[in-house]
Amino acid sequence: MVTRRDIAERLGVSVSVVSRALNGTGYVETEKRESILALARELGYDPRPRALQSAAHAAHSILFHCENLHNPFNIEMFEGVTARAAEQGYRAVLTRTQPDRAALSAVDGVIFSNEALAYDFLTGEAGKSAFPIVAASFGTNLSMPRAISIVDCDLWKGTELLVDALRSSGHERIAMVTPYPITIHNTRGIAWRACMAPVLGERLMGYYFGPEDDGGWPVDVREGGSPYDGFFENGMSAAESFLDADSDATAVIAFNEEMALGFLAGLRQRGVRVPEDLSVASYDGTFMRGHYDIPLAVLDLKPLECGRVCVDALLRRMRGGRAEKVRMQPQDILMGGTVRRI
Repeated sequence: MVTRRDIAERLGVSVSVVSRALNGTGYVETEKRESILALARELGYDPRPRALQSAAHAAHSILFHCENLHNPFNIEMFEGVTARAAEQGYRAVLTRTQPDRAALSAVDGVIFSNEALAYDFLTGEAGKSAFPIVAASFGTNLSMPRAISIVDCDLWKGTELLVDALRSSGHERIAMVTPYPITIHNTRGIAWRACMAPVLGERLMGYYFGPEDDGGWPVDVREGGSPYDGFFENGMSAAESFLDADSDATAVIAFNEEMALGFLAGLRQRGVRVPEDLSVASYDGTFMRGHYDIPLAVLDLKPLECGRVCVDALLRRMRGGRAEKVRMQPQDILMGGTVRRI
């Protein structure tokens, strides 16, 4: 069983230099790093602790960790993971709880559905080992305890594309509805503000519709509630807030498709027609976009492809490659029938 010391001795370098090269942390001369990585691949170096290696090789499995199976994006992402893993001779295993050492002993690597889950793992006891992991990223940009591979869905660029598509259809006053108060970090809301500030100026926050800091919506994320449990309900509440404000927005971007469906339901209850009276667009590109009378206009984040790309990144890491950042783009705008040209 090849160790880092074996690689160091073969190349005449220190173990610490080998560790920095394999972990993708700290400075190592480019030529030296490439030599270390090449030899690691040649020797079949396995970066996991020895106690985990034999069982994991027998299992030939990949663990996919997500907390919320109510989220259609996670479901489709796991489908992509499963399909790509099978093509490469692996099986995919799903868990909703943070993997412990017992779980790690039965798999070769772990894919996390978002950066926050990966961060929680790495700061826990099981995450202290040099276990190969990959995380999908949606703009959180957390500082990880060690280098890991990231598959970036690039919500910043995606939001720019979505706003540009709406503006190309004649919409200048574009509102945003989210399940988060303005004081809670969420990349979609921040990216929307960056796109719309030059257009709306001081009126910007009058076009942001989320729960108030003191709560008041069905699922209060400030009190530990998960927005995954109430996207639809919060979408209906957002419609009430939007209409009660008598907003002059001609288009609205919803946090995701489920929230958009709740928003559409709330509009319908109040007699507002889509897209005749108001255009509505959203994020994700899952099967949920077809659950309205007409297909939702969405930024397609390609969840199936995201899962497949995560598997490829994990396999490269498992085979001795360095931690990397893979950018998922370009994304597609699927305009559907909920946006009209004005």
